[in-house]
Amino acid sequence: RQTNNSKLAELTASMVLSLVFFTAVFWIFPLIPIVITLMFEWPFTSFVSLWLAGLPFTAIAFYYIFRVKK
Repeated sequence: RQTNNSKLAELTASMVLSLVFFTAVFWIFPLIPIVITLMFEWPFTSFVSLWLAGLPFTAIAFYYIFRVKK
């Protein structure tokens, strides 16, 4: 039973890490901010603001991703 719980925790952590990595990559290549801007029909300046505001969080995400993988 303990091994099943530990495997589940490991798989969940791996899934969350993959999701954060996916989001971080598509924030650098600004697919996610473009989609958000188009969904709400915001102007281009809001896209640039949204993208630039998210870049520090993307850097933090990459830091933790590579720290956890070591």
